[in-house]
Amino acid sequence: MLKFTRMNSVLNKDYLEFSIGVFFSTAGFVFYYFTNRLVKRGHRLDSPDNPEDNSRKIIFQRLFGAFVFGVLPSVLFLIFSSRPMNEIGLTNFIPSHTLIMTLIAAIIIVPMNYFNARQPSNLNMYPQIRVRTWSPSLVIASSLGWIVYLFAYELLFRGILLFSSLDLMGFWPATILNAGIYSLVHIPKGAKESLGAIPMGILLCFLVVTTGSFWVAFFVHISLALTNEWFSLYHHPVINVRSRT
Repeated sequence: MLKFTRMNSVLNKDYLEFSIGVFFSTAGFVFYYFTNRLVKRGHRLDSPDNPEDNSRKIIFQRLFGAFVFGVLPSVLFLIFSSRPMNEIGLTNFIPSHTLIMTLIAAIIIVPMNYFNARQPSNLNMYPQIRVRTWSPSLVIASSLGWIVYLFAYELLFRGILLFSSLDLMGFWPATILNAGIYSLVHIPKGAKESLGAIPMGILLCFLVVTTGSFWVAFFVHISLALTNEWFSLYHHPVINVRSRT
């Protein structure tokens, strides 16, 4: 009888929504990571790979990530949940206070990124597309790839996972769970990013719960990713943008 009661709780709508978030942020990431490992990509600029092929692979990986982290969990969420999407932070409009908080965060993030981007450890990993000469069209394509990928990424983490866990366990347990998983998925990028993801994850959860909108996390993450890529291009001793040559 006890086992049957526990099974019913798992089938409960709230638990099912929570399970979708946990599954795609953990098992979904494992699938995404090891699928991408099958597509070999080198971080060495002197590797004999085809530059055009390298850029296409990276952009495809971001679009594939958007499918795994955004499309699949959102479809399942819409099928199995009666909760409207605005209850997981996907509001029909972008509140003014969201833009204000994003602007404040950007004022802090952009200068930090400028100085961090020149570090050898950062330049060894970024920009992800290891092409010696970037055209303006490649800069735009890479930026759009980041935007699509991070929209899906934040919709999963600070949308489905955060709001479904809030209902079950409250703010701090939900935030700690969110930041913990967020940190773990950064392990392939090294200890620095994995540890840095913990305070960043807590901050993003706080901002999202405060505003009731996942948009603030999306905009903050976008400002972080795009400025890091652009500053990495600027500081890199070998890579250059064609318009600067």
